[in-house]
This record gives sequence, structure tokens and C-alpha cells, in this order.
Amino acid sequence: MTRIGAAVVGAGMFGKIHARTYAESDKCDLLYVSDRDYSAACNLAELYGATPTTSVTDIAADDNVHAVSIATPDAEHYEPGIALITAGKHVICEKPLATRLDEARRLYHATRKKGSILMVDFHNRFNPPCLELKRRLQTLGRPIHGSICLNNRIDVPLAKLPWAAQTGPEWFLLPHVVDLARWYAGAEPQAVTAMRLDGLLKSRGLDVPDAVLALLEFDGCSITVESSWVLPQSWPAMIEFEGKIVCENGRGSFRAHDHGLSVHSAGGDRLPFVYGDYDAFGERTGFFRLPVLHFIDSIAHGVLPAIYGRDGLMVTMIVEAIMTSAAQKRRVLIGEFMQPSDAELGLIEEEEEIAP
Repeated sequence: MTRIGAAVVGAGMFGKIHARTYAESDKCDLLYVSDRDYSAACNLAELYGATPTTSVTDIAADDNVHAVSIATPDAEHYEPGIALITAGKHVICEKPLATRLDEARRLYHATRKKGSILMVDFHNRFNPPCLELKRRLQTLGRPIHGSICLNNRIDVPLAKLPWAAQTGPEWFLLPHVVDLARWYAGAEPQAVTAMRLDGLLKSRGLDVPDAVLALLEFDGCSITVESSWVLPQSWPAMIEFEGKIVCENGRGSFRAHDHGLSVHSAGGDRLPFVYGDYDAFGERTGFFRLPVLHFIDSIAHGVLPAIYGRDGLMVTMIVEAIMTSAAQKRRVLIGEFMQPSDAELGLIEEEEEIAP
């Protein structure tokens, strides 16, 4: 089998996970690491013998590159994405696919035009309790109602996320929850009713919502979703992540912020997050790594991944509907967002004309 030439755009936390996964795969050669901070690109590339760069154009132009990970901040996925997709690269993009619906639509359309693979890293589909709940739901009959929350402690946006002002809980957290809701329901929602809460983070100098909550209406099923950035500092885990689904013949639930590990010390009680990225005697494991391995296998076998571009497009569409509902204080039909505007169609046509 021809080895897959790989590259990573973004040298932060998830970029490091993607880079190591490519480098350790027996199917790949990691060729490039790109970051707008050249020193960050150099530091990560040096670990695996890759070439550092600040230029996505160089990666797009190299015919030896077949697969690229986009692990840039939430609002910076479109520009590298469209350059790489139009160059014919297979792309795995960290969630969300884009923070604007017109951009998500153009990325998806470009991939279909090129016939390449576009995967969105909704890694909680690989998270053991979330995945196992999906499997168990198959035996419980039609879902009727449920709820899912994914929240962060307030120190995440205030101290741990340098680009927090360019995103918000609606893009940093909510896409994971919306994707799980539609996965568990086995359908797309028909309408949403939402609200946003503001005040605490703005008082700390960060102009983003404190929390976003929404009711997703499916055919015969409703699921509430919640994402917050204002859990108190005293909360013992970095996240709060749990959900439940009530079905015709039973009920299933998961709690993923408690991994069965607790630490008690003079500093207080803590529930460390360990399942995502974990070193077991020199072997890296965890559900953050599994989507990248799945992406590699999809390319190697020429098949669609379990999570592909349409999932990313629909999640961005649903989040945009949620934020519209919250802003306009009304129930919003997803159908209002299904068709691209004339302006979007014009841009799509222009991109087709300049694509190689």
C-alpha cells in the first residue's frame, strides 16, 4: 500500500495529538506541521522529522501530501480548509467545520466536487461511554426525550483558552452536544427553541455568552442541549459532561466527566480528565487519537468515514439556528437554513471557476 503523506495545520493541543498519531501510524509519513507561530511549528515538527511552515499554500501545492488535519482555533477553519480541499487533499477538521453556515456549506460543496474525504472530529462519538450509550439505545426502541450537557469551568475561557473571545460556548462546546443529540435521535431536528445567558463573562472582560440552552425538536422526540462556560472554580473537573435518553422500552445515560478517578488533597477534590489522551507505558491511547486513526483507515480503504462533511455542515446549521432563536426569541425551523442564498451560490460558482 502506498504510504499516506500527512500534514497538520495548527500546533496546539489537538495539533500535537494529530501529529503524533500520523507519525506513529504504519500507514503514514508526517511531512509538514504548519502554524502561524513558526516557533510552535518548528518545535512540533522537530519531534517527528517533519518540515515546519507557516504556509498552508506550500502544503496544498505538494503532491506528496494526501491527508491534512486542521487543528486551528474554532473561527479559523475555513481559509485553510478551502485551500486544501480545492487542492484535492483529504481533510479532517476539528469541530466545528466552520463558525459560519455559508463557510461550512462551501467547504462541504467543495469536497463533493473534488470527491475527496472531509471528516469532522466529533471525537465524543469515540468516547467509550457516549459510544456505548449509542449501541445500547438500539435495543431500547424509539427515543422519546432526553438531555445532554457539556460545560466548562470558568477558568477555561478566562485563563486556559487564549482565543476565547473569538469563539464562545456555542462553538467550543455546543457542536459536540448537538452532534450527539442528532446521533442518538438518528435524525435531524426539525426546529429549535433556544436562549442565551449573558453577564458574568462580560463582567470579566470577555464578550461571549455565559451559556446557551436549546430544545431540539425531532420527529416524535425532543432533546435539550446545554453548554456553559461559567461552572464555578470549585467544580472538581474541567468539564461537566452527561446525558440521558428516554426511549419506548428503557432509558440510557452517560456521565463522562467522572472517569472513575478522584484525587483528594489539601487543594481540594479533583476528577482528572484522562480518557482523551493517555500515555500507557510509552503507548499513546485515548479517544482523541481514535478519530485520526479512523480517518487514516478511511483514506487507505477509499471509504467514507463514520463522521463526514455533511455532519459538520448540519451541526453548524443547527448551532446557527439555535443562536438565531436565542437572538430573535422565537422557535426556528431548520428548514429556514437549508437553502443557500443567492450570494452564497455566487461565491460557490466563483470558487469552482478558480479551483485547479
